[in-house]
Amino acid sequence: MTREELNSLVDQWENAKVDFKRQWYWNDNMPNNIKETNKNEFVKDIIALTNGDVYSTDKTAYLIIGIDDNTREIYNFDKSTILPLDKLKQQLLTLLNNYAQPEFLALDIELVDEVLVISIPPRGSLISLSKDLKLKNNNTDRKGTTYYRVGEDIRVASSEVVGEFEKVFGKDKQKATKELNKKYYLLGSIVLIGILYLGVNLKERKVENKTQITDNIKDYTEQNSGVKIIFAKDKKTWEKIIAYGQSKLTKRDSESIQKALTKASLRAKANISKFLKVDIKTDDTIKEISHNENVTETLISTISESSNAILRGVEVSKYKIDINNVLFVKAIVSRKSIEAVNKIK
Repeated sequence: MTREELNSLVDQWENAKVDFKRQWYWNDNMPNNIKETNKNEFVKDIIALTNGDVYSTDKTAYLIIGIDDNTREIYNFDKSTILPLDKLKQQLLTLLNNYAQPEFLALDIELVDEVLVISIPPRGSLISLSKDLKLKNNNTDRKGTTYYRVGEDIRVASSEVVGEFEKVFGKDKQKATKELNKKYYLLGSIVLIGILYLGVNLKERKVENKTQITDNIKDYTEQNSGVKIIFAKDKKTWEKIIAYGQSKLTKRDSESIQKALTKASLRAKANISKFLKVDIKTDDTIKEISHNENVTETLISTISESSNAILRGVEVSKYKIDINNVLFVKAIVSRKSIEAVNKIK
């Protein structure tokens, strides 16, 4: 992980797949009972992060140690317990697999400017406790408990929530996601924050050999924010930009829903803003969209130059509220709708 990638995670702050800690969970000077309890808290945190929520099952999870909660700046914590990293990695896998079912097959550990980053690749199934786990304040979670996250909060999954995860993890993931959305989508007012236009009919760029290249352009989803760019069939223009935002409801009355809807919409807009100003320009993004960097850089340059237009608005057409009273919005920018309303050349 680069420092730029770490800064990107810090800017987003905590969510279903990202958690920050000021310092490491345990050290050699702790009494054994406290050390063991803190190790169990680590197990709980990692399982919850790995499971995430039903909207982030395909994303990498990150536990980041050494960032101050208040200032969001690097905190130089004691690293004597975590070094060497290869030894720590094996210890953590052993600890996790003593409690997790199915077992963890892999995790990555690295130091980025004195910050410890633990990353866990997405899994194809939920992780639950294989035996009882003793936690702080003499609390014990029983075998079979499944943790997941709602934003930065850890929850114990009910049978209904487990069922939702299982649908997503099923063979037909696309069909399951549509059913889930249909179940929780509520009709509400259409909130129009604005319309944008990026440009239509990008011309094929001629490279040195004078041949025209527009092939191998792939739709792209930014791993952390979930912002997605869908390209047209001819691969010369963009078709849609999709982003998501969420906010916790205090009540289910109209006033609370409106406040949460506004907050979630702003978060979706912020995700698009950051993506177009920072993430889309990285080398990894360029390579992911197409192996031909000449083509990709031309396309991305056109999109980036239109970022100011993007920031003037996002169209949020629907919202949904899940069983945990978290409101989600889906922001979609469609090239066709923009052409119909405002022909900008």
